[in-house]
Amino acid sequence: MIIVIRDIEAATSNANLLSASGISAMPLAVLAYEPLALDSAIFEKNYQALIFTSKHAILHQNSFYDLPAWCVGSTTAQAAKNAGYTNVITSSGNAQTLAKNIAHKTDRAKGPLLWVSGADIAFDIEAYLTPKKFNIDRAISYHMRPSDHLPNGFIELVKSNKITGIIILSKRNFQCFRALMIAADIWEYHKKWQLFTFDQIPFVPEEVSFFSGITKSEEANFEHLFKVIKDWYSTIRELE
Repeated sequence: MIIVIRDIEAATSNANLLSASGISAMPLAVLAYEPLALDSAIFEKNYQALIFTSKHAILHQNSFYDLPAWCVGSTTAQAAKNAGYTNVITSSGNAQTLAKNIAHKTDRAKGPLLWVSGADIAFDIEAYLTPKKFNIDRAISYHMRPSDHLPNGFIELVKSNKITGIIILSKRNFQCFRALMIAADIWEYHKKWQLFTFDQIPFVPEEVSFFSGITKSEEANFEHLFKVIKDWYSTIRELE
């Protein structure tokens, strides 16, 4: 069984996709989305474009829908389109790649940019673009609250040794999950698991060196990772 550690909506969707392909999977959320109130002043400023680095950051504001909306990844881009944005620009990879694309393709003289994000970020787009003479505002629209314990059912599943791998696609999810596993005194079990993740996630060796193995997707999207996982499982089954 593979455990998918993401926000509950994405984790459930990913787990269902894996299960439908014959790979047993279960979702697990260790962070919960909580919206934050925004300063109303941002809705009164004339921005030339918006930047969204998460599907949770999408603003539902009619006056913004015709502005260019720069998005990290297909999931965020689709959320923007679903909200009503008509000019969505998708950047594959991570926030750093997105920032580089904006710097190369956006005319700073046309006006300020609005970056909407969560409280915790992997890459500071504002710090990257400001020295390049861009006028950029950052609005924090949500934060992800860590869980204070693991479900008892999951702890029992860990102890049953039925888990073969986990999917973790962010450092924050990994850090919260590890802390909860340590608190439950079951972190040692991870040494039997395969870690599936994106190549772009900046894990350091001491964080992940004790997993049974690490399988990475070179592309930062679940569709590609799904293919990588299926190939890995096919190889394992051939060796059994």
